[in-house]
Amino acid sequence: MKKMLLAAGLVASVLFAGCAGVQVNPVSLPATPAVQSVLTAAQKFHNAVTAACNVLMPTIEPLTPLFATQPGFVAFNADLSLACAANFAIDLASVNNLIGSSISAAQAVVPNVSALDKTQQVVVVAALGAFKGALQNALAAYVAAAPVATQ
Repeated sequence: MKKMLLAAGLVASVLFAGCAGVQVNPVSLPATPAVQSVLTAAQKFHNAVTAACNVLMPTIEPLTPLFATQPGFVAFNADLSLACAANFAIDLASVNNLIGSSISAAQAVVPNVSALDKTQQVVVVAALGAFKGALQNALAAYVAAAPVATQ
């Protein structure tokens, strides 16, 4: 029961991760409304992805050795590394890969990891699902805001 509550708390944390974040000072560019709109959208996207990574990573890092050799986690681990790299620009392609296939592939493999009990499997699958939802929300907000700057 305690682990299920932890899983529920984790899911809620990831879903609301986009509400938190550190503001990044924008690059010195002309202060046109279009440029400011793109910078604001990019900052919000970066903050939301970083917050989602900061919630997911402590949950799955202790289990990383178990996932290293699992086929479904190979692409996930590569995309996660690029999307969650500290102090780097967000890799949009990796975020798209995570949303599109890597997370689902990793979720499908979790029940096959014999070292995890059923509760741990539920926690990992829920954490990955919440992470995917947070990334989808962040990407949708970014895509909705960024085109305004290109008009």
